Amino acid sequence: RWGAWVFAALFGVTAVTVAADPRSRHHNVRHHRSDPVADSYEPAAASIVVDANSGKVIQAAHADSPRHPASLTKMMTLFLTFKGLEAGKLKLDQRFAVSAHAAAQAPSKLDLKPGDSVALKDLIFAIITHSANDGAVVLAENIADSEPAFVERMNREALALGMTHTHFANPNGLPNPDNVSTARDLAILALALYR
Repeated sequence: RWGAWVFAALFGVTAVTVAADPRSRHHNVRHHRSDPVADSYEPAAASIVVDANSGKVIQAAHADSPRHPASLTKMMTLFLTFKGLEAGKLKLDQRFAVSAHAAAQAPSKLDLKPGDSVALKDLIFAIITHSANDGAVVLAENIADSEPAFVERMNREALALGMTHTHFANPNGLPNPDNVSTARDLAILALALYR
């Protein structure tokens, strides 16, 4: 049921415009420095449309061209969170502590303060509806004890799903040259969330 829920929030956008130039996807562009890799994308955009029932590719343009996934990175953060819920390792009313590192993340954010605690359910909603970068780091640090340990899980899961051209560097998609994916790989992740 989690996959269907997040599908309604994310999949329609993901299936059509996976991995377009990430600068066009941020409402708070002023908070991000120019990205020389994104500035040199050739071609400028990539897309893929996949039938959610069969997995058949209906249309693709430069679907294997590397891109920074920006906030679509949060799909993997949510995927791992939903796996934890399904396995009974996490509970929706469980409260997660906010670290100074999580609170310091750039916008979009919830403006959480170090020492706050937030229910898992509220973090999920905040990430889906507000693209909360601080919320994504709170999830990562509390689920795996540290952000780097969570990122390792993200990369292991990506390989297990067949996302062979993806490497995650953080749980929220804030600019990092090592955070790379493709339209095809992100469509694989979107289908996994849906299913």
